[in-house]
Amino acid sequence: MLLVSILPAIFSFWNLFGLAATLIYIYWWRRPHSRFPPGPRGLPLFGVVLFFGKAPGLTLKKWSVEKYGPVMSVRFGREDVVVLNTFEAINQALVKQSAIFSDRPLIQLFYSQTKNNGLVFRKYDETFKVQKHFALKFLREKGIAKRKIEDMLNEEGDRFVEFLKSVNNGSVNFKVKSKYLYWLTSSVLSQIAFGKRNEYGDKDFLRLLDALGNLFADPNLAFINLFPFLGTIPPLNKTRKTFESYTEYMLDAMQTYIDEHRKNFDPDNIDDFIDAYLFEQKFGKEKGAFTDDQLQATCRDLLVAGSETSSTTLCWCFVLLMNYSEYEKIIAKEINKSLGSDGVPTMAKKEELPMTCAFIQECMRFKTLSPLAVQHMATTTTELMGHVIPKGTTVIANLSGAHRDPVDWPNPEVFNPRRFLDENGKFVPSNKLIPFSVGARFCLGESLARAEVFIFFVKILQKFRVASANSVPPDVNDEIVSLVTAARTCDVTLETRF
Repeated sequence: MLLVSILPAIFSFWNLFGLAATLIYIYWWRRPHSRFPPGPRGLPLFGVVLFFGKAPGLTLKKWSVEKYGPVMSVRFGREDVVVLNTFEAINQALVKQSAIFSDRPLIQLFYSQTKNNGLVFRKYDETFKVQKHFALKFLREKGIAKRKIEDMLNEEGDRFVEFLKSVNNGSVNFKVKSKYLYWLTSSVLSQIAFGKRNEYGDKDFLRLLDALGNLFADPNLAFINLFPFLGTIPPLNKTRKTFESYTEYMLDAMQTYIDEHRKNFDPDNIDDFIDAYLFEQKFGKEKGAFTDDQLQATCRDLLVAGSETSSTTLCWCFVLLMNYSEYEKIIAKEINKSLGSDGVPTMAKKEELPMTCAFIQECMRFKTLSPLAVQHMATTTTELMGHVIPKGTTVIANLSGAHRDPVDWPNPEVFNPRRFLDENGKFVPSNKLIPFSVGARFCLGESLARAEVFIFFVKILQKFRVASANSVPPDVNDEIVSLVTAARTCDVTLETRF
């Protein structure tokens, strides 16, 4: 009798369970549109993030080539994200439909600290356009041109070389002294943004570099970005708090620079980015867009983006030079023939240094510094290469995937600088190499970063040879993919040539 009395309840339970399971299944496998790009769903709650491995961009590219095509979708957590895996797909979206795909999704980690300020993570609104126009104008007309950027870079390079010679009798292990490249690249940005040259060993600047170097260092930030609730649970709450403390310190440091500039402001002597910004605050046509909060975040973006990109690229150049040592002899011979040990490297000398230029370009292709770039978002429903992308969809430009596309780059897994040389040995750049992205959200400091990497790379190799820190070439697959960049400790040794 008892069994008979509870059977309806049992059947009712299993019916409800079956219904719930069916609804969950439908929810998990449903797509935003019937023509939404195809792609893997992964596991409930997590999506595909547990299947990425060490190099998410290359994993996505593999899925794209093997099954899903250049425009695919993946599920990150509970969100459907579109991934662009070829140059053509990226160009179609970010350049040809720039007005639609230039917005940013809300990135909680940054929004909690700076709200909708700065340039890198700001929404694509009118204020962004005003700020971008102002920053580009300054960099092109006043910042870089006024200071004769090549002279500045060579001067900084000379100071850096002399500093390295003074360390351990000129034998410098970058694994131990990992801040060295940050010192070099951030010093240039500091002069442009703050009008301040920072001496090596300056304690205040060292603290700023520590915050800069560690801001994106923890790979767990990517998980907290996808699943914000994880940032409240140990041990990841420590990661979130550390990130927030570094960000707060950097913003406070930027405000200190702003306060110093405001105290000594002279409208007839605009010497750096902060001066130019304060001038806009006082006399510009769109004063309301130029706030201290926006200036703080923009200065942070300039310092972080400029220093991170150049130092990471230089680091990979040295790591790859160790792994493909046959190119060091060619490059050293080329530099010695063109410049000797004391000649001044300039962009005009690039024609005399074809293998040097080709090597740098191949490093940027082979080890893309920002594999998945910064996320974009569609501002309206649109079509892209036969697919429908609904309004509000997050879009990722898989730059590392585009740089490993066999259509554009034959044998893409092979490191081969000669792919940038013609039959006469002349350097031939490719417009399909896009480490600084394309479209309205391209890196504003691209021209500066390219000049930095070229001049500093040549300047260092004029005086030093690259050797392994442990007599074994560092593993090129040993990298940390963080929220934005793919970096590694620069565990090579520079030894003086003379």
